Amino acid sequence: MPYRNKTTGEIITDQDYQSRFGVQQIEQPIQFEQPKSLLRKTGEFLGGITGVTGTAKGIMEAGKVAKGLVTGEEYAPQVAPKEFLGSVGKLGLTATTLGTGGIATGLAGRALESGIIGATYQALQNLEEKEKITKGLGTAAAIGGAIPVAGTALAGAKRLFGKGIQATGEKIQTSVIKPSKIDIADGFKVENINKYNLGGSLQSMAQKTEDKITQLASELSSKVKGTDAFIDVKQIARKTGKELLGDKSRLFGNIAGSKRAIQSLFDEINEISPTGLIDLTKAQLVKQAAGQKGAWVFGNADPDAKAVEKVYTAFYRNLRKEIEQKALPGVREINKQISELIPIQNAIIRRIPVAERANVIGLPELISLVGATVSPYSLSIILANKLAKSGKVGSALTKFGGELTEKAIPKTKIGERIFGR
Repeated sequence: MPYRNKTTGEIITDQDYQSRFGVQQIEQPIQFEQPKSLLRKTGEFLGGITGVTGTAKGIMEAGKVAKGLVTGEEYAPQVAPKEFLGSVGKLGLTATTLGTGGIATGLAGRALESGIIGATYQALQNLEEKEKITKGLGTAAAIGGAIPVAGTALAGAKRLFGKGIQATGEKIQTSVIKPSKIDIADGFKVENINKYNLGGSLQSMAQKTEDKITQLASELSSKVKGTDAFIDVKQIARKTGKELLGDKSRLFGNIAGSKRAIQSLFDEINEISPTGLIDLTKAQLVKQAAGQKGAWVFGNADPDAKAVEKVYTAFYRNLRKEIEQKALPGVREINKQISELIPIQNAIIRRIPVAERANVIGLPELISLVGATVSPYSLSIILANKLAKSGKVGSALTKFGGELTEKAIPKTKIGERIFGR
């Protein structure tokens, strides 16, 4: 055990104490304070701010006073009644604040309520610490009132940040598909890609869209069984022909091709139904096939390709409207979903041949590869360019941004006071 020389302050051990002259043993050994653990420090901090520690001390002191009254021993309490009152008040205020929601709902009301709580807490703290009760009340009220304001601002910033990420993801997805004016006119919406969880590479989107349409078509088929709803596709084809050939000046240079495409449309209808009457299930299949036909010939070098695209796309739109009008409740909802998916499918069909050509290293990447021989940082241009064109990256960003925007902050009673309900 170590000892200290009272004259020189030198610390010696037990062995040295017996053999050296002039060294006196000190009354008690040197006590080395053990460092407090993080858990203990946290407990002391929380006990102090919540009033638990002060309340416990007051109760212990009250017990000692009561014991003295019984035994006749005099005991001077170490905690004054005002201090105890302050601790108990802090504990009660903490329990009420954590356990119950606020009275006010609007931001101004919540700020006022929180300011009152802050001032009340400070007054109780002053009692506990034997300070003037009005000390720091204004500052505490201002800090308390600012907490709901800051919480509301943080919640708003979270939503804005999420929307920004979601918009970036949607922009990438749009750049991957690059929908044409026809696709947009047919109802293409990038948000529907996320609505039906179709995100990914172009090929992945194509497969997911096809699977989803097949699933919905199967559901539709089971719902329309036994119904007497029929659609006259020949009548719709005639309507389409009149619309397109009504003003031949708009088809100049492609009039003969348009007539051939319309005749081809009637020939196909005769193959599936000589009368032109088909049920809703077959009408959905014809609608989907007509939309695909218009999409597949997009950009084709065939002289009649443009006419075929116009005729079949116009027929698709007219048939879609007719199905929407004839569809019964329950069927109408499924048809709406299919009608949201088909424009995505057609946009992908129009894009795939172009995308396949774009898979080769382009000029910006080629320049960056050459530059990388001098500076490896040039490779970042390739990486950034590829990420900005990746459907998977776009899908991930859109999902993350959507969840960040829509997912509410986990609510507790104290959370309602800070972030609102």
